Amino acid sequence: MEEIYPMRLRQVSSLGLERVKGSYSAAVSLCFLTILARAVFWLAACLAEMLLPGAASLAGTLTGLGLTLLLLSPLLLGVKGWHQKLDGEYHPLRSTFRCFSSWREYGAALWYCLVRDFACFLALMLPALPSLFLSAVVRLSLRQESPRAILGPFYGIFLLLVFLLALLGLFFSAYLLMGFFLADYLYVTNRERNPFRALVRSRRLMAGRRARLFRLLCLLLPLDLLCLLLAPIPFAMPLIRAALAVYAEDELERESSL
Repeated sequence: MEEIYPMRLRQVSSLGLERVKGSYSAAVSLCFLTILARAVFWLAACLAEMLLPGAASLAGTLTGLGLTLLLLSPLLLGVKGWHQKLDGEYHPLRSTFRCFSSWREYGAALWYCLVRDFACFLALMLPALPSLFLSAVVRLSLRQESPRAILGPFYGIFLLLVFLLALLGLFFSAYLLMGFFLADYLYVTNRERNPFRALVRSRRLMAGRRARLFRLLCLLLPLDLLCLLLAPIPFAMPLIRAALAVYAEDELERESSL
């Protein structure tokens, strides 16, 4: 079988723009829908804190996390699947809600999201443990005294060490998370429905390709910066999602050609 060479990243970005053109208004509507869902879940978390003042923080956190896992995560899976199908023509939004089409489909999507989110949580937390542990140990041992008074000239070195460990942990977390990038696309394209196998297969496929994904994310940085202004989010996010879908498709097609 002839090997398929990867597309240039600018070609990935431009092809994503071409594919989303026919369904751009629908893509914007999806962004508004996800933003509205996040706002509603935030209000529900605030309401839970008001109704349960004795455990306000815990109630709000559990409510927000629960609604996100039960409703938003399966919806975002459908959004990725919808963007994956774009070809420049109009595509109706009903396929976005595929995860809610039956109890069986919803249960499978919910299980996948639970496993994936737990893997991502570990990828975020484990690299941060050294800096958190070092900070906690010194804080406990110096609770009654001023750190500056005890550590003296080593106080600045200690702070620098904690900062460097936190920075290295952040980079390592990003490295691990990029390894899971293709898992969602493997799931929504029915290439891999088992969440554990999807994550493992994604890590294998992304081996040696994280730098290419990082370059694509840098190429999309102007659109990401637009999202910081909040108002352009519904208009910039469809272009970002379309470009990422094209990139994922390119990587998965390269795997099938090997």
